[in-house]
Amino acid sequence: YSRGMVVRLAFGVAIHLTADILLMDELLDAGDAAFQAKCLARLSQLKHDGKSILFVSHQRRHIEALCSRTLLLSGETIIQDGPTAEILARYHGQL
Repeated sequence: YSRGMVVRLAFGVAIHLTADILLMDELLDAGDAAFQAKCLARLSQLKHDGKSILFVSHQRRHIEALCSRTLLLSGETIIQDGPTAEILARYHGQL
């Protein structure tokens, strides 16, 4: 299977589980724009339903669309924890 096919399968399984916390690591890096839009819509619905989502990504637009709170990490150390816009500004200021 291609990476995109594996990600689609894993996402399909994960979003139908009844877990209270969902961990998504670089999920939207694989797949086309339509798949990414479907994923964001489904994750937004889960967030609205009160599920906790730990979303790992380097994609600013995906973080802004999904996250209200963000952690800035360096290795295993939390550098800053706060509102997404504030954390993204610091992250991009460090680049």
